[in-house]
Amino acid sequence: MKIRMYGFSVIEAIVVLVFLVFMFAIFLPMLGHVRHPARSNPNNMRVRGIHQSLVQFAQDNRGQYPGVDSKRKIFDATVEGRYELLLRGGWIESHYLVSTYDEAKVNWEKGVVTTKNYSFSLPSIVFPAKGRKGEWRENLNTLAPIVTDRNIGRDHDEFVQSIHEGAEAGKWKGSVVWQDNHVSFEVRHVLETKLSKWEKNEADNLFVNETEEGTDCYMIYTGQ
Repeated sequence: MKIRMYGFSVIEAIVVLVFLVFMFAIFLPMLGHVRHPARSNPNNMRVRGIHQSLVQFAQDNRGQYPGVDSKRKIFDATVEGRYELLLRGGWIESHYLVSTYDEAKVNWEKGVVTTKNYSFSLPSIVFPAKGRKGEWRENLNTLAPIVTDRNIGRDHDEFVQSIHEGAEAGKWKGSVVWQDNHVSFEVRHVLETKLSKWEKNEADNLFVNETEEGTDCYMIYTGQ
């Protein structure tokens, strides 16, 4: 006589259990490599809004983002200048550029845009910038960061730091919007990226210029 357990025989229950353990063993290592989904914080909305304004600008500039003309020539590579083009052109409202974690920042109203008026980093697009300049345009690259929370640490490697509440010295976390407009909340500053036609970078430090050709992501907060 067979012993039944909730509609299953003992052998069937063992088979199901073994299968579940097997699947768990396969997928558990993969979970560590999955990006964190965008958590509910105001910066996610802001970086996505900034990217959307870049795309809208580009649609009126032959696909090029601010600072690059319709003939693909750079005329203003500074972070301040590129944000100013968005603001003066009415492509974005000034409060999108200021994080709620930046109490000292003020919304831009008129005049020259300075670091007092924004919180977020943009990619460097100057020489060497083969990959970076090629990426500073409208496209759907899922591995190209385009706007991020900035680093406020003493350097861009061992002493990075985030503007988010409870952030530890030596650790960065923040919102990142990618070229396809998806937002992720990252808990480290070294990510997998791929710019334009160049090879994938498996461990790209967002805040360091690591290649002579400019084929890695290099997010800057001020200047060019």
